[in-house]
Amino acid sequence: MPIIDCKLIAGYDETTRKLLAERITDAACSSTGAAPEFVTITITEISPNNYMRGRTQKQPAKAPLQSNDIIQNYLNAMEARDLKLANSFIGDKFHITCPGNKIFYSLEDFLNWGKVRYKKIAKDISSINVSFSGLDAFIYCHGTLKGEWLNGQSFAGIRFIDKFHTKNSKIISQEIWNDLDLMKEA
Repeated sequence: MPIIDCKLIAGYDETTRKLLAERITDAACSSTGAAPEFVTITITEISPNNYMRGRTQKQPAKAPLQSNDIIQNYLNAMEARDLKLANSFIGDKFHITCPGNKIFYSLEDFLNWGKVRYKKIAKDISSINVSFSGLDAFIYCHGTLKGEWLNGQSFAGIRFIDKFHTKNSKIISQEIWNDLDLMKEA
């Protein structure tokens, strides 16, 4: 039964502290095999007046936007075709790998490729799942696609899964798998 005390400079909001405790619990469960109900996490907050690093008193940093929120906001921007907003979520060396191993290095090129495949497309997201490796996060988003083919016929219920890689709160890659080509218009 792991008991973990985390010391944290005071000033992080309740949502951030709860997320930290949940993620420490997950790490303890995966590394020790303990069920979550047997893992105890406590957070002891230290006043910034009683905290010094490098001979300087510190204030807590603002918690970053979480990876699942980055992905949801990016996908919302892409669906709305708000490229300025969508581009604000991606890193300098971003790339998208599509079915058929088609690789795009800009959102504009990716969207232009889609214009010869369908008139419009949207995602009904079933879930977004996040895993971590150091500062890198790997996010899996899955659900179904809906939209309109070039001939005006609508489609829905086409499976998809996207894998995202984020680093320093920026998306550096997106890999797309879906059944769109299998369900192409007749």
